[in-house]
Amino acid sequence: MPCGKRSPVKRLDAATALFISWERHPRSRGMSDALGVPLVEVDDRGGAVARYVRATVGTLRLVAARRPKVLFVQNPSVVLGVLLSFVRKVVGTRIFLAVDAHNEAVEPYVNPGWFFRCLYRFVLRSADVTIVTNDALGKSVVRNGGAVVVIPDPLPELRSSECSPPTCRDPIVITVVATYAPDEPIEQILLAADRLKGFARFQFTGNVKRLAVQLRERAPDNVDFLGFLSDEAYWAQLHSSHAVLDLTLMPRCIVCGAYEATAVGRPLLLSDNGAGRDLFAASAVFVEAKASDIVDGVQDIQARYSELLAGCDVSRSRVNDAWNKGSAELMSLIAERCGRSVFVTGVTAVGE
Repeated sequence: MPCGKRSPVKRLDAATALFISWERHPRSRGMSDALGVPLVEVDDRGGAVARYVRATVGTLRLVAARRPKVLFVQNPSVVLGVLLSFVRKVVGTRIFLAVDAHNEAVEPYVNPGWFFRCLYRFVLRSADVTIVTNDALGKSVVRNGGAVVVIPDPLPELRSSECSPPTCRDPIVITVVATYAPDEPIEQILLAADRLKGFARFQFTGNVKRLAVQLRERAPDNVDFLGFLSDEAYWAQLHSSHAVLDLTLMPRCIVCGAYEATAVGRPLLLSDNGAGRDLFAASAVFVEAKASDIVDGVQDIQARYSELLAGCDVSRSRVNDAWNKGSAELMSLIAERCGRSVFVTGVTAVGE
């Protein structure tokens, strides 16, 4: 397998492995596909109490019916993480529990109170291994008493044909990957857009109904709110952009937009939190979450557009190399604990 490509990994037997999530998330879907683990998204919408009750009952029934030997869990949801940590403690070593922990599950930002920290710490200590995206976050897992494997998101494998990047001319098109969550500095991005009229056009993805009305109404005329896009429309949007902006206030967080932009070969504007530099330094400009920095970052992208485009190949190789290392470590750990019976003999989950 040439350097820079995602290597095949041992394929876990679908009869012995299971991945459960209570949310729809690109990372869980990508990990499931790349590792050969069936994914079940228990997405029971409705009121909070009723939803959690139905999801809990459904999850317990699922585990009882499937009886997995290797169980992957997305955390958050913290309720799901705690639930299956208790299950793991009850059945002991009969289940290998791998928790795919997003930043909130290691260093809570949205719910930083002591109660949630205690819950997340319990899950970290209960899991056989916690999977995180970067070394800095991994050190936090270890400090909290957990075992860790570092694996970045697998790069999306696009079915559409490659699309050449648009010519760099004014105004450049910046796709803003947004969900309007508390960690996204939307107001600062809108202020930067206002200062870049005539130079850049900002096109926001995501359900704009989640954005405060006063911010929506104050958006400058070089901002477009595209709303929630289908997968096909989303990838077409990234292909038509000069660059992708995906900022977060969370420390040590690598955003999904970084992997998605790298997959389509577009430069990035990312938060300067240190987590993404090892993977994306060749194709990204890193900024603080304030309007003046964002303005400078967009101008830097235009000034170094050809250089950053070329750097996308470097970033792609770094992500795939990190994936190869981390996934091999994870599979070795599973093999050591569970034996060969959990794998399909002679079959791998093929990457690129």
